[in-house]
Amino acid sequence: MPAFLSAFILGLSLAVPVGPICLAILKKGVSHGFLPALFIGIGAILADLLFMILIYFGMAQFIFIPSVQVILYVFGSGLLMYLGIESINKRKTALQRSSSLSSSILASFWTGLSIALFNPINLMFWFGIFGSTLVEFMTEQSGSVVVYIVFLFTGILVWNISLSFLASFFGQFLSQSLLPILNVIAGLCLLLFGFHFALKLAEVLF
Repeated sequence: MPAFLSAFILGLSLAVPVGPICLAILKKGVSHGFLPALFIGIGAILADLLFMILIYFGMAQFIFIPSVQVILYVFGSGLLMYLGIESINKRKTALQRSSSLSSSILASFWTGLSIALFNPINLMFWFGIFGSTLVEFMTEQSGSVVVYIVFLFTGILVWNISLSFLASFFGQFLSQSLLPILNVIAGLCLLLFGFHFALKLAEVLF
């Protein structure tokens, strides 16, 4: 398989599994439309790009320092629990799409960036699984690294665009009584992710 195609597929495989980012994109797309949902994904991609740069400069081992893991689990669990509670509490206000598109887009961007930066699952993938894959690829085909990275992020972006569009499109046809239920379900899922990271934090500490 050509390297660029394998990179594209790897990008899709990274983005597709249901996790905090996908949940946030779906919830935002249903309640606020395409662009706010897409900018959650763009914020997450920026964080992924930062991880890629750190890996490229040989800082992958930084993530496995116990004190760093504690910080990540604290911020990760706290952020996801906050977003989950906020989603449940604002289930009724989410029925009206934001009147200030620019502020909604900016808030969405920072939400995506924050979730990706402090999501331990995301970090373990980039610095663990993908870190070793990238190092091996750079050793074998150093001249194609930029192309490989571009197609990797293209795969992630294609999925984020598709998910944002679908959530926004179908959100227009959902009944007003169903939207709050979906926000509650998304909120509960985010809370579960938060509790999961809190348990991981307890394992690291004790």
